[in-house]
Amino acid sequence: MTTSSTYRHMRTMRLLAVKRADPEQGRIEEMCFAREILEPEDFDLEADLATLAYLDYRYMTPYERTEAFMLAYQKWYAIKQRDSRGRVGRRVQRAHLSAWPDARITMFWRARQHADALGVPYGRYIIAAMNKASDDGTSELPAPNQLYSDDVVAHVSKQLAGLFKSGTIPLLPRDCNPRFFSENYTGDPVQRGALDAIEADIRKTGKVNQAARLARYMRESRLISEDEARCRLGDDLVDAALGERLSNPVRPDQPLDEGVATRPGCFGYYRSTPNTMCGSCPVVTACIERSAVVDRVLLERYGTLDIRGLRNREGDRKRKQRERDRKRAGMTMTLQEERRVLRELGNPKLKQKRLKAKERRDGKKAKKQEVPAPEHGGTKSESQPELEPQPQG
Repeated sequence: MTTSSTYRHMRTMRLLAVKRADPEQGRIEEMCFAREILEPEDFDLEADLATLAYLDYRYMTPYERTEAFMLAYQKWYAIKQRDSRGRVGRRVQRAHLSAWPDARITMFWRARQHADALGVPYGRYIIAAMNKASDDGTSELPAPNQLYSDDVVAHVSKQLAGLFKSGTIPLLPRDCNPRFFSENYTGDPVQRGALDAIEADIRKTGKVNQAARLARYMRESRLISEDEARCRLGDDLVDAALGERLSNPVRPDQPLDEGVATRPGCFGYYRSTPNTMCGSCPVVTACIERSAVVDRVLLERYGTLDIRGLRNREGDRKRKQRERDRKRAGMTMTLQEERRVLRELGNPKLKQKRLKAKERRDGKKAKKQEVPAPEHGGTKSESQPELEPQPQG
């Protein structure tokens, strides 16, 4: 169902107002908003993706991660367009995910899921996908739904694996979430996962450089405490790291309030099928309660939980009503067709461009029909990412 720019602006302002008044209620509104637009199956992988995403994203909700992916896409789209055409990108910039049309939000959501499955920063994923399009000779930069085809995901995974191995992509940026800092350690699963990744990164480093690598994590970034390092890596390596010379300034303390609740990024999000990870989650009861709250809100607003089906039925009803009105008025063309004909009368090149685009689409359809079906297993859906984690570091 299409939405007007005025409606999208109004829903964005309403969502922002709720978030400013009550952040917790704002998260519930974000869940409701996502449930109104996305298919139920789009939420099934979020529990797994919360443990596979790039470390710095794991405290963010799926909605917040999708908005971060959208902002990264806008940034690099404008940069790449300026580089390739010599002028600043003219694409519309939007600061909030809810300001986009529903179809584009779905594209961003699914593209973000594939980036999370690889465990890579969103900017790096988008750059690699856009570079592949340029290398393939494509004149236009890829749209969000062109960022997660099988060949694009395979190319990005291959390109970024080497950057992780060489240390070009850090495990955590220097301005990462303060929850990862040693002074804020509480032992939650995300923090333990970060320490496991740090330990693995140090152990895979050559023995000559292990002390220097540990000094950067323990003394500069202060992502691991001295006691934790001694427990995981031994006294000898920690003593050597304490004697290393630092090349960067030491990060100052950023303590958080002790009462801050720690929840996984998928907390409260709907799942159409049970997830095995939910059984071992320490906040599973509160998560079920939050999901029930969202269900109650949606039932009060729409009377059903199948929001997509309701909107599709309303769209079909309005479209049939327009067809009936057009027949009664004796019109042979829709208003959209009339506008297209008038534009082409004023500029014949538009008609040639439309016909060429139709020929390309017909050619692609013919090629797809000629491709034989695989012997085993069928084809893989582009809408669901493979849950193959990219090694952190």
